[in-house]
Amino acid sequence: MPETAAACDDPSKRSLRVGVLYRQIRSWAQKNNWYRTHIVSHKLWLKRNFGKEIRKKAVALEAAGAAALAARIEREFAELLDRAGVFDKLCKRGCASEDEFAEFERVKQQVRSEAFKLAQVLQTADKKPPSRARIPITDDQGGRGAKNRPKMPEPYITFAKAADLLAVSTGTVSRWAGLGKITDNGKRGQGRKLSKASVLMLKAKREQEDMVGYAADIQQDAARLDRLH
Repeated sequence: MPETAAACDDPSKRSLRVGVLYRQIRSWAQKNNWYRTHIVSHKLWLKRNFGKEIRKKAVALEAAGAAALAARIEREFAELLDRAGVFDKLCKRGCASEDEFAEFERVKQQVRSEAFKLAQVLQTADKKPPSRARIPITDDQGGRGAKNRPKMPEPYITFAKAADLLAVSTGTVSRWAGLGKITDNGKRGQGRKLSKASVLMLKAKREQEDMVGYAADIQQDAARLDRLH
């Protein structure tokens, strides 16, 4: 059977390699075209696009001493795949009645909810600071031992580092700094840097706004489902 543009929307052909993993998963849950026939099932697509990265993240967390968080990530991903498999069966069956469409909407919402839960756990894992081994101070080091201790992080960071933390361009960071959204060190030219604390505060604010938007989407879907009953 030939593939047509209307019948074949293979999301595995889209690039999702740019950006943080939890943002990629949230973006998929938000933007996926649930009402178009997919040659590649949702379950298979999720496995192919996120399976290796999820496993890599879990292994890294286990190595860092966060085995419980690693296990939760893999469990949430397994639950997402399970719900996606149920949804794929409904897609294959199709909807010929209001009751079948209501079931379709209900399971679709479950898949999205599982995706948002997984994204939230991944975001928590990204914020969890990695464990660092302490450097022992031996007797023969004497007063010089302090020089071998890990340095405290600098209070100011470069525009490039801020752009990396905020997942935006350096031009956007510069504009926000000009608007006063980010505090700088008062210098000009190459010596100008940004307060790491203010950058992290802005990052937290943006992520909170994202979560509010996702919650609103879920409420809209729930309201639409209620109207079907």
